[in-house]
Amino acid sequence: MLSLFRRFTAKAKTLPLPPSERGRKGLESGRLIDLENEIAKLPRYHPESCPDGLIDLSGAENDLMLEYMVDKMEAFAKNRETSKCSFIVDGSVAAIKYGGVMGSNEPELLIAVSSFINKHFCPVKGVRSQDIIVTNGVSSLLDLAIFNICDPGEGVLVLTPNYAMFPHDVCIRTGARLINVNMTDWNHQFRAEFVHDVVEELERTCSESEAGGVRVKALLISNPNNPCGRCYPKATLLELARFCARKGLHFISDEIYAMSTIPSSEDSLDPFTSVLQIAENSRENIHCLYGASKDFGAGGLRLGFMVTRNELFWKTCRRLALFTWVTTSSADFFAHFLTDHADEYLTIYRDRLRKRYADISALLHAQSVPFQAANGGIFVLLDLSKWLQYVDADDSKESSEAKLGRYLAYNGGVYLSFGEHSLMCLTIFSDSDFLALGATECSASTLAVSAGSFELSVLDAARKYSDFFALSATECSVSTLKTTMPSSLERLLEEFCLPSFSATRFGS
Repeated sequence: MLSLFRRFTAKAKTLPLPPSERGRKGLESGRLIDLENEIAKLPRYHPESCPDGLIDLSGAENDLMLEYMVDKMEAFAKNRETSKCSFIVDGSVAAIKYGGVMGSNEPELLIAVSSFINKHFCPVKGVRSQDIIVTNGVSSLLDLAIFNICDPGEGVLVLTPNYAMFPHDVCIRTGARLINVNMTDWNHQFRAEFVHDVVEELERTCSESEAGGVRVKALLISNPNNPCGRCYPKATLLELARFCARKGLHFISDEIYAMSTIPSSEDSLDPFTSVLQIAENSRENIHCLYGASKDFGAGGLRLGFMVTRNELFWKTCRRLALFTWVTTSSADFFAHFLTDHADEYLTIYRDRLRKRYADISALLHAQSVPFQAANGGIFVLLDLSKWLQYVDADDSKESSEAKLGRYLAYNGGVYLSFGEHSLMCLTIFSDSDFLALGATECSASTLAVSAGSFELSVLDAARKYSDFFALSATECSVSTLKTTMPSSLERLLEEFCLPSFSATRFGS
């Protein structure tokens, strides 16, 4: 009997032990990530070896200036001594050593970043090196900030529509709650004349949350907005800051697309204004996030920066920065790049961005696809709601967008990431859901779904067939496109852009 008990207990110890309840909750909130992992197993498109493979249009990776960045990085690796930066280090030794938590040349990086922000973000009060926290990316930075603002169960207000991964970045590790603020018309948040409506909705949502037992601690926005492609007016930012001051809230502005802006002839489109320009007495509770990933297309560097004038908040974030250690080589290169090349880069980049946006606009007009004008970020909103009616309804928890995205991946050969089911029914869209089209590189852009809507980015698609966007607006008919596009993208345009759409295409 004793030997039998020993065999039983020995076997029991070898069984897989479950993760924590906190870890299991993380799995429940990651349907988008789960589908991406599933789709990743499908063969990818190649013009010769796999012409019918999947075209993955789900990411917002900006490679419009890729060759420029590669040239500068290679030159930096060959000859660091030519840099105007004051640091000269042995690259091999520096890359192997720990270095500082925020980079081996931490002072130089902070000086370069503060100088860049002071020049291009035009803060009302100059940003100092000691106002900046550096981490390995803005996602890590947002998690770090919320961890030091909210206790588990406390809330963060977010105006919708917004970045589809905010629920993951804000909530999954911190235990905080993301509270959607849904405007009757989402455009109102980008129009100064409707600022009082925005504040009224914030007040209402905040009061409802507090009444429901959720203490609100912060307001989070993305500016320029992802996926709307719009910038917040200065007057609106000021009123948002005043609202936060009255309520005792932190005001966080994710400005990772700050330099991805273009001039617009639309009077309704305000130019970019950083939250750092707001002359509000509660500046110590206003925090600005920036990074290298989007404007500079350098996501692999893993660099995120937060500007805060709240000394105690800075200290708590700095203490936890041990978990977000910055790679030495990334910090060295980016300090050099900002000092020597940022101005030239931005001049070329914005010119290319403007031309790509013009190309995309012409294409959409030619195909009679309705879209919203944009001047910030890499997104243009398309109204594709009428196609959702062809998705078969069932009792599953999967949203209509998710079903459509899955259909296109497995039957159309194109992958679009989708918004969370909880955002599907937002009245912010009235009778419409929106598909966002990234305009960073129209000869290379992306398709993804955000806030209950599709977000299309053309980055990956046109990279594979640049002649597609060489067509003039008069040539952009599906018949002529068929000679220049792979079949999967051709099918995508047929699904979305042709009036002769077949209602049977999305059957189960």
